[in-house]
This record gives sequence, structure tokens and C-alpha cells, in this order.
Amino acid sequence: MDVKPLFIFLISLTFTLGIEELKLLQIIFMHKQYVPYQDIMRNNMTLLSNNFSYHYINSMTKDIPKIGKMNMYNLGAYLRRRYDKFLGDVYTNKIMKMHTTEFPLSQISAEIVNAALWPPSELQKWNNDLNWQPIPFGW
Repeated sequence: MDVKPLFIFLISLTFTLGIEELKLLQIIFMHKQYVPYQDIMRNNMTLLSNNFSYHYINSMTKDIPKIGKMNMYNLGAYLRRRYDKFLGDVYTNKIMKMHTTEFPLSQISAEIVNAALWPPSELQKWNNDLNWQPIPFGW
């Protein structure tokens, strides 16, 4: 008895029946990396600052460098491309909720990610010269 056709059929059936539907997505990100990282080219370790504390973070400059803003925008654009069908075109607070810390840099990051993640649909466009809509976030 030749088992190859039966084996191929079972694999095909498994893949067909195994398609999953995305129900919930949770994404956690930071606007800046505060953890040690290893420089592979020079093989040395960059360590955390000795004064790394709640006060240190809270007293930091209240802006993000241009490259950091671009990274946050690109993250939102990537999430839009990756989960476009799951999210849909029109933002509602039933589809997505964003939470940040109370730090201004985290809130700025949320705004920038949302700018790329939720460009306004025609229904939500409020200014033809501005491809942006306000998206609420909590903390």
C-alpha cells in the first residue's frame, strides 16, 4: 500500500483547517532603550548610568531627537502595514486603546506612533492640509 498520497492529503488538510484568526493584539514598546546593549563591532558593553532613577527620568529633557521621532513614526507605519486588515480604516476607541506612563516623552511617543498608525479616513479628515487626527491615550 502506498502511503504518500494519504500523507500529503493530511498535511494539506491540517494547513487548511489550521488557519487562525487574530482576536487580540497587545504591543509593548519604549521610546528609548534604557537597557545595556553590546557593541558587537568593538565587543564592549554599554552600561546604564549610575544616576538612573525615577528622578533622573522625570527630569530629562522633554523632547525626543529627530531620529527617535522617526523611529516611533516608522513603528506606527510598520504596525499599520502589518495589521491593516485587523485594524480597519476608521479609528474608534473600541478598536484600540493606548496607555503610556505619566512621563512626557512616553506621551510624545504615543502621539507619534498613532500619527502613522491611524491616518484619518475620509470620514475622519478634519483638515485637508493635515493628514493627522487626534487619537486619545491614557496613563
